[in-house]
This record gives sequence, C-alpha cells and structure tokens, in this order.
Amino acid sequence: MKTFCTLCLSVLFLVGCGKKDSDSPTPDPNPTGNSFIKATVAGSPAFDATGDIGVVNGTRLSSSDPEDAPARLVLRGTMSQGSIIIITLIKFNGAGTYLLKADYDATIGTSLASYSENGLGGPFYYSQYMPNAGTTVGQVVVTSYDAAAKRIQGTFSFTGSTLPPSGQTATTKQLTNGTFDVHDLIFF
Repeated sequence: MKTFCTLCLSVLFLVGCGKKDSDSPTPDPNPTGNSFIKATVAGSPAFDATGDIGVVNGTRLSSSDPEDAPARLVLRGTMSQGSIIIITLIKFNGAGTYLLKADYDATIGTSLASYSENGLGGPFYYSQYMPNAGTTVGQVVVTSYDAAAKRIQGTFSFTGSTLPPSGQTATTKQLTNGTFDVHDLIFF
C-alpha cells in the first residue's frame, strides 16, 4: 500500500510540473493548408481567392539585376468568377515592409500591385499608375517568409488607378485589409 501511495504522489507531482498553457506554440491561423489572398475592395464585392475556390500561387525569381536583386517575388490570386490580384515585390529580401509607389514612367523600380474585377479583360487598377511619381500609394508587409517550407504570409493595402484612353479620366479602386498566406512557392 505504501508503494502504491508513493507511486500516486509521484504521478501527481510529475503532472503538476508539466508545461504551462502559455508555453504551447501559437496555433497556425491557416491549418487547412489552403493558400489564400483576400482583401476588401471599395465599391466592389470582397476579394477572396482561397485554394479550393480560386487559384493562388507565388513565384520567387532570383536576380542579379541591380534593379530588383536579390529577387523578385510575384503573388497572384484569381477568384472563380475571374477577379484577380497580382502583387510584385521588387528587391525581395524576406520579411519586412515593401512600399508601393506611384511610378507611371517606371523610373524608380518600385514594388507594385494590381487588381481587376474582370480578370485579364480588365480594367486593371495599378498602384504604379497613381499620379505624383514617388508617392506611396500602399504597402505590403511580409510577416513571415520560410524559404525551406516555400511559404509566405502577410498583409497589404493599396490604391490603384486605370490607364485611361487618351482624353479620358482615370478611375481608382482602394483595396484594404488585404491578407495572404501562400504555400508551395515556386523558385527560379
């Protein structure tokens, strides 16, 4: 009986010395593994391209070109009805903030983003087509980048403008609350 009591007390002591709840790892906010790109679009339905209902992919291109070295990263999400978001990060170097600037003349080599409600049929709203070259019109924050796991996560927001036919006024769209979690990045 004495041995049994000692055993029970030992088990209780060991259980009481276990890890605290606060020591457990933060759960993955996207445990299903579906890649996604989502955003709120002013004046339009919300954008939600998630693996099973849309196409989401990412490509990292290594580069020695001083304009975009060490790499260029392209994320693309397409919803089943055709809406599309494309984010291109110039001089991609992992987690951090990438500013999207107006650069209509392509003189400053900025990261850029675009959106279209009608897929490749347009119109496209481009961050770089906003007026006043060099003005920040949005940002992409890469919160997590794991090259070994081929996964990138983050947030974004931007205002984009159309490239109107000569003599017509451009229209703009504002995208906010953007989030992405892209798995299986392709490396070149």
